[in-house]
Amino acid sequence: MNKSFYNSSGTSSSRRSSRKAAVVVIIGVVVVVIVIVVVVVVVVVVVIVVVVVVAVVVVVVVVVVVVVVVVVEVV
Repeated sequence: MNKSFYNSSGTSSSRRSSRKAAVVVIIGVVVVVIVIVVVVVVVVVVVIVVVVVVAVVVVVVVVVVVVVVVVVEVV
C-alpha cells in the first residue's frame, strides 16, 4: 500500500517537475530574448548618440572655421 501510494505520488511529482522544467525553460528563453532585445536597443541608441555627437562636432568645427575665415578676410 505504501509502495503504490509512493509510486502514484512519484509520477505526479515527476509530471509536476516536468511541467516546472518546461516553465523554467520557457521563462529562461523569454528572459534571454528580452536581454538580447534590450542589448540591441542599447547598442542602437549608443550608435545614434555617437552619430549625433559626431555630427554636432563637425557642424561646430565647420562654423568655427567659417567664422575664422570671414574674420581673417575682413581684417
